[in-house]
Amino acid sequence: MYSIVHGPRYPTRIIVVSTLKEANNVISRINLGDNFSDVAIDVSIDSSASRGGHVNSISTSDPTWPAPIREAISTIEVNTTSNPIFIGDRWIVLTVSDAPTSSSTTFEDAELEMKNLAKLSQERFLMETLAKSLVDNSNVKIIDIDLLRSSRPDTNSSE
Repeated sequence: MYSIVHGPRYPTRIIVVSTLKEANNVISRINLGDNFSDVAIDVSIDSSASRGGHVNSISTSDPTWPAPIREAISTIEVNTTSNPIFIGDRWIVLTVSDAPTSSSTTFEDAELEMKNLAKLSQERFLMETLAKSLVDNSNVKIIDIDLLRSSRPDTNSSE
């Protein structure tokens, strides 16, 4: 947990496209001199497209980012473009836009914060487990489709 919060964070921009051909075209455009941000705005299907592909800095220890992305940010040089990365049904091209930053906070100074974060994480997990159990074992018929979707993400919207 300490390395996620206080470890190196890489300022990153991403472009997400649907096909390998599109990803290769992205790389070609950037190699020919197009600005990464402009290409992201033009072709990316990610919500970061309007920000030129800019996402919050990424920690190589943060499990919310897929491992291939975390590996790529730690191995490519600043302002170079990654090879296409296949994640799920999408292709990602990324660049690290600046040197990684780290917190100067020592583990000892952050120990209480880490304990609190771990406790909150455990509590959240237990609450989500309990909520799912309560919903699954209830006889309540949810008629609001949005509420149904939020309570059961795997539920088909046609119910």
